[in-house]
Amino acid sequence: CNQEIDAFTADGVKFKDGTFENYDVIIFGTGYNHNLQQLFGPDLWEKLSTRNYDYPEGLIQMCEQKNVQLPTQRRYAWPNLNGRSRSKLYDSLYFAGFDQGYLGGLTIGCYSWAIGEEISVKLNKMSVNDCTIPWIKTETMKTNVS
Repeated sequence: CNQEIDAFTADGVKFKDGTFENYDVIIFGTGYNHNLQQLFGPDLWEKLSTRNYDYPEGLIQMCEQKNVQLPTQRRYAWPNLNGRSRSKLYDSLYFAGFDQGYLGGLTIGCYSWAIGEEISVKLNKMSVNDCTIPWIKTETMKTNVS
């Protein structure tokens, strides 16, 4: 469908030309442009984002040994994250669902459950000891929200 979307509804999509289509599921697939630069403005988005892929330690070398070439840059800016949906610039800013998937479906990321626990710890709604995410005790994390 190449029509311009006016609104999402509980059972479909209303288009700007006035037509409506019923949909059970809507999936934003490859090539999805999030337009976060409009939300944050160009100056802040420049600080929050990167075009570079930030691969985990050792992945590039492993792929080179297997003659697998990994892309180094995206066509558009993406949130610059710590690998667990948290901004590298602002400790209290999360981008759930924006961690990277690599190698045709092998996903390194998708920590939505962990985001909730990190935020709960930061808001003092959950103790560090009750938190189930393994890195919470070893990673330096501010627990105050400003």
